[in-house]
Amino acid sequence: MFLYYLLLKNSRKKTQNTMNLRVLLTLLFVAFDCILGHMNSQYRIVNGRPSTIAESPYMVTLQHITNTKECFCGGALITDERVVTAAHCVKRYEKNSVIVVAGVTYLTEPGQRRAVEFAIHPENYDIPIRHMDVGVIKVCEPFVMGPLVKTIPLCESELKSGTKMQISGWGVRDVKTMEISNTLQTAEVEIVNKWCCAARYWIQSKFLSETMICAGGGATDACKGDSGGPGVVNGQLCAITSWGMGCGSRYPGVYTTVNNAEVRDFINKT
Repeated sequence: MFLYYLLLKNSRKKTQNTMNLRVLLTLLFVAFDCILGHMNSQYRIVNGRPSTIAESPYMVTLQHITNTKECFCGGALITDERVVTAAHCVKRYEKNSVIVVAGVTYLTEPGQRRAVEFAIHPENYDIPIRHMDVGVIKVCEPFVMGPLVKTIPLCESELKSGTKMQISGWGVRDVKTMEISNTLQTAEVEIVNKWCCAARYWIQSKFLSETMICAGGGATDACKGDSGGPGVVNGQLCAITSWGMGCGSRYPGVYTTVNNAEVRDFINKT
């Protein structure tokens, strides 16, 4: 019996060692894959390209009433009077200090300007980790729909690794000078596996909540001023620009996924 116990103990140790080795090899494979992904991503278009509102007529810019030459956040029209953006975009400002502008390619254009009736975010929005980083704005007067102002449907597409997603905004376009763009910019990024994303940030994947997805991780990226802007797949609003480490760096951008049931429910009920 004692001999059997020793053999069993030895067998368990070997099994545990084998499991540990498998986990280590898996982590090394993921890290290697992430490094290769980062190297390849350097050959994409730097900071996207100039666009027009005709390409993304659902885009809106959130501006301070006292500074209409700068977009502090973006958003997407889902009805003629409701805008989806990020929770951190609506939490930090009083509604009376913000206007929503649609139908513009350049921030200097007048477009259709609307005051805010209300702007809300989920009660369980978690500031430190940006869990449930989604907000909804209702404007005081509906936008007039036309060629340059249209709504976008909510996501029905599957967001798996490698899926290409279009991001747009009037945020910083040059990381070196931190120059804010006056012209709408657009870029294409790829959805990144959460393990890979967590490995880049050196955090456990559990710290990327179920309301988050990652995309990019190279020279093409969203930046300051692009928060709240849409991530579009197949002409549908599938993500909301949320947070990241730097701009156009090795760290993927983190987005709120509209496919998450809780996020979707909040948007639909607001």
